[in-house]
Parts: sequence; C-alpha cells; structure tokens
Amino acid sequence: MKLGLAAVAVLLLGVLGIAIFSNVWARTGIGMAMVVFGGGLILLAWWWDRKEKARRGGVDELPNV
Repeated sequence: MKLGLAAVAVLLLGVLGIAIFSNVWARTGIGMAMVVFGGGLILLAWWWDRKEKARRGGVDELPNV
C-alpha cells in the first residue's frame, strides 16, 4: 500500500514539475530544466531532513552502544 502511494506521489510530482516548468523547458532546453527541477528536489530533501533531525531531537548524535 505504501509503495503504491509513493509511486503515485512520484508520478504526480513529475507531472506537476513538467507543468510548472513548461516555460523553462521551451526556453532553455531539457538539460537546464532537469537541473532546475533536480535542484528543487534536492532543496526539498534537505529541508525535509532538517525537519526530521529536529523532530528526533539529537538522537543521531548519540554514540553507538
């Protein structure tokens, strides 16, 4: 169930990315549009990771037992 929802979410994000960046596709070409879209995904992942680290409250910094 979770894998199916994740696949649908990735598909919808891809379609949304193409729709949002359609002007970028036409003006700069596919390579630059992919760089812009990939940069946005990296920024989203970085933000999400910081949010999760704050939620865990420093558990990652504990020494291995």
